[in-house]
Amino acid sequence: MKKIYIFTNYKGTKNYGAILQAYALNNYINSKGHDCKTVDHRSARDVKEFCLYCFRSPLVIIKAIADRALKLIVKNKISVRDEAFRLFREKKIPHTPECDTTSVKQIVSDADVLICGSDQIWRPGLISNQFNDILWLKGFEGVKKVSYAASMGITELDDGQKAYAETALKDYSSISVRERSTKELLQPLCSCNIQVVMDPVFLITAEDWKQLAVKPCRKDKYIFVYFIKPDKQIYDKIERFAKYTGLKIVYVPYMSYKLNIPDLCFNGHKLDAASPQEFLGYIIDAEYVFTDSFHCTAFSIIFHKNFNTWVTNHGTRLISLLRSLGAKDRIRKRSDNINVTSVSEQQWNLIDSKVNKKVQESKDFLESAISGS
Repeated sequence: MKKIYIFTNYKGTKNYGAILQAYALNNYINSKGHDCKTVDHRSARDVKEFCLYCFRSPLVIIKAIADRALKLIVKNKISVRDEAFRLFREKKIPHTPECDTTSVKQIVSDADVLICGSDQIWRPGLISNQFNDILWLKGFEGVKKVSYAASMGITELDDGQKAYAETALKDYSSISVRERSTKELLQPLCSCNIQVVMDPVFLITAEDWKQLAVKPCRKDKYIFVYFIKPDKQIYDKIERFAKYTGLKIVYVPYMSYKLNIPDLCFNGHKLDAASPQEFLGYIIDAEYVFTDSFHCTAFSIIFHKNFNTWVTNHGTRLISLLRSLGAKDRIRKRSDNINVTSVSEQQWNLIDSKVNKKVQESKDFLESAISGS
């Protein structure tokens, strides 16, 4: 049994995918007999990023007013969702006491292995353009360092970022990333062979996810809609599709926690207060799933749902996933019509075969990274 600590997007996250991938990696490692905890940390960069944003953006006051207006509109329901996330973190993910950049080293001082991942933990700050030292495991000495399915969310590095990554990765014993594009960015900077692995949500079986899920209390058939960046043009297509099929629309609004017209005007049932468990349940029972989210797409694959995934020019991780599984026909661009063709049993068999192979390779990597010398 190894003493393991995971560094990921955990503290204060309000994104369903982020919290469920954090749960998945922690759950899987503990299921293998290890003592694993997720680190409840807040880094200095998070505070700095907020301060820089307030200082540099002339639109802060306007945005603050808009955010305040949103909170007045959906204050109670969003607070219920926030509480559901807090309870999920507290009850479902074994974690350390809350810590900061100063106290975190003492918290993890008994570690055999430190793991960073998954999700976009290696993405530079949007304002400062700096990396988060904690999530790169910088400054931790004399302990095995492993990355699992780390992602960057960018397609190029400047010279300063290359130097940072080269220094940070030099003392990792094992490195894995979620997308091939991330491997192509980082492999020239380190001698360790970088492996592309599956997102942690794939490490848990569909049946185990169903045990966690809370099924919705509704008898009518529906389309589940989940967009991180709502788009009126896409929403209009979904409304027309719903009218044509006679299906209801159920959607999760305000994922940015900001006021936006598409969410306010979308003709569907709003799930303002859905817990992570209910989020899973709504995907499981949906007739169709329409999304721009990586993790909602991943769960659509896990649960064999008919789905469409809209991607932008920055949707490399979604394109990488769907192409690697032979499901590129599910990719939609903003101008595309909805793909109404159901995923056939034959196609699901091919997708499952590829998923199972990649998941086994990912599990083998993790076992070797943790237990190997």
